[in-house]
Amino acid sequence: MMLHGYGPAAARRLAVIAGWIAMMVVAVSMPGESRAADGAASRLREAMIERLGAMPDVARHKWNSHAAVEDPPREKLVVDAAIAEGRELGLAPRAVRTAVEAQIEAAKIIQAGLIARWSAEQASPFAEVPDLATVLRPRIQQATGAIVAGLAGSIDELGSCEGIRDLRDLPSALQEFPAAWTVAVEGVIAAAVGGAPPACAPGG
Repeated sequence: MMLHGYGPAAARRLAVIAGWIAMMVVAVSMPGESRAADGAASRLREAMIERLGAMPDVARHKWNSHAAVEDPPREKLVVDAAIAEGRELGLAPRAVRTAVEAQIEAAKIIQAGLIARWSAEQASPFAEVPDLATVLRPRIQQATGAIVAGLAGSIDELGSCEGIRDLRDLPSALQEFPAAWTVAVEGVIAAAVGGAPPACAPGG
């Protein structure tokens, strides 16, 4: 199509220039991909915090109902669903299993620790605890899916010492549960790197 006011040759030259401009825009925007990767790692961390942050309420629900902390059939459903989500994102089942099983173990550390404390204190049942089936499990399921998506988007970053250090930093919301956070984080790192993480100097 001829541009208004320009002959065919001029129109072709303008089209070529427009193509160059488009390529330059793409090139300038490339650093944004790095920022997107940073965003994926940040979203991964936030999803892990969200998932573990639900565990005190899960523990309260189990305390009130005298339910066991361990629930192997439920845990298998969680892992299997996460593996299916991970396949859609190109993640190996083994990596997803490693990451999600670590989140489950970390969750049980929080639950077991709180229930042991309440048992020692002979605590009374808690009032106004969110329902496990209709409130807590959907929240946990959503966070698990976000963890899988975050892992898929931050594999490269989690292979670096900086990425590992940032993820290991204990969140203020989980200061009471450092052991649980360590288990959750190390599982994700192992999933990302496919084994032992690189040896990183403190602060390096």
